[in-house]
This record gives sequence, structure tokens and C-alpha cells, in this order.
Amino acid sequence: MRLSLPGLVVRSSRSGFLLLFLLPVVFISCSHYKNPHKRWTSLSPSITEILFAIGAGPEVGGVCAPADYPAAAAALPVVASWQKVNVEAIVAASPEYCFTIDGMQPPRVLNTLSRLGVKVRSYPMGNLDDLFGCIESVGALTGHGDEADRIVAAMKQRISSARLGLPRDSVDAVIVVGIKPLVVAGRNSFMDDMLRAAAFRNSIAERWGNWPQVSLETVALSKPRIVVYPRGEFPRKDVDVFLANLDKLLDRPVRPLAIDADLLSRPGPRTPLAIEQLCEERKEVEKP
Repeated sequence: MRLSLPGLVVRSSRSGFLLLFLLPVVFISCSHYKNPHKRWTSLSPSITEILFAIGAGPEVGGVCAPADYPAAAAALPVVASWQKVNVEAIVAASPEYCFTIDGMQPPRVLNTLSRLGVKVRSYPMGNLDDLFGCIESVGALTGHGDEADRIVAAMKQRISSARLGLPRDSVDAVIVVGIKPLVVAGRNSFMDDMLRAAAFRNSIAERWGNWPQVSLETVALSKPRIVVYPRGEFPRKDVDVFLANLDKLLDRPVRPLAIDADLLSRPGPRTPLAIEQLCEERKEVEKP
């Protein structure tokens, strides 16, 4: 599976995360998928989920790998991935809009598409408000504004309900997105805002930017009580060794919390599910 984080491209596998920062884009050729009923192209797994959630799925002509949710997305032509953007196929399809998230593709690639006549909309994704704004904008541009508004309202309601009863004080936590090398979610990242929504404080955020590669000692110095990580993305033995070594440096155990990788790493309509899990963990911390 490959996951997409805003501002960071991550290729994941059972052997761990391989971080690829703005890799060179390869222009490849493939069969055209031009269809007058296919009006939109997605260059981000998050956007793909949004388009299907608002009812625009039947109008999508091309997607970005991984296109694994919803299941219907898997049948669509893949025109982009973590290392390739098929400019020829996108231009040939003449989509009304090509949607993506800031950092998924180098600006020069998006500029190339624009020069070739493709309308490109790229959205920031640094916090929950950015996600809500993205869904509403994509809805308005695709003619599915009412459904987009309903989805955003439902997401906000779920998050609000999950936060009921949360303690006022924050608890230090860190989100690990890679173990070899060790990479965490820093300040101004979407995951940082997810932690705040659940009354956690990102223990690493004050010193580091979006997705820093850090040492085990650096994580220990931030003194987290909770370590959040994507379920199934690292070998279990690597997780166990990491947690054991961190416990040793802290001279106390940390609480691990595994959340499905797609929910944790892919901002979209399913994000409230991850925040619900974070909120439940925050409430559990207070129990004896």
C-alpha cells in the first residue's frame, strides 16, 4: 500500500516507510481514457475519497495510486502515483478540473498541466479547517456542493461528539510515521491538528517542522505519554523494539496506540474515525 501525507510522499510496505520528498516526476505514456462523462482527475488519494464521498465518483476519469478506497476507485485508470504523473493521459482526457493537495506533486508538474490547458486546483492540508474547506471547494466546483456541505457538517458533528467529556488538560503524545528511519509528525502538519482535536499536545511539535526525521533520543526528550503509529505498516518486531527502547530511555512505559494507516495518514471524509479513536485513548489515559 502507498499512502499520501500533505507535503510528504510516503511509500509504505510491510517493511516500513520509505519517505520520498518531491521525487522527480516521470512522464509516461499510456492509453487514453477520454470520456465525455469523466470530468475530474484526482492526483491524491485524499481527493479520490472526497470525490466519491460527495457523489462525483461516476464522473472521475483518472486517479492517483493508491486508489483503494472506495472499492469503485480501483477500477479507474491510474494517472499518477508517488513517483509518476501521466501528463499525456491527463491532457488527452481534457478534464474540467484536476484536483490535488499541496506537496503531492512538484509545482513544475502542475504548472506544466496548466500550460497545457488543464485547470488545476491544489489545496493546503495542514489542519482540519483545510480539509473542510477542500471538501466544500471540490463540491462547489463539481456541482455537488450540497452533498459536500452535508458531509462537512456530519464530520464536524462526529468530531464534536467524540470530544464530549475530554479532560481540559492536554497530554503529551507523538505520532510516528516511520521507524527506519524514525520520522514523526511535527508542527503545522495535519496529524498535529488531529492530536489537538483530541486534547493531546504534540510533544515534538515545538522544535520541529512538518515531518522531521529524528533520533530515538529526541523522541525521548519530548517525554510523550502516548505513541501513535499506523497499524500494520511496520513489522511487529520493529514496533516492539522501538517501544522497548523508548521505555528504557524514559524509565517508564509509554502507551502505544495503533490506528489504521489510511485513517491516520489520509485526510478525508474518514478522518473523524481516527479522531474518535484518539479521543477514546485520551479518556482512557485518565483512568487508574
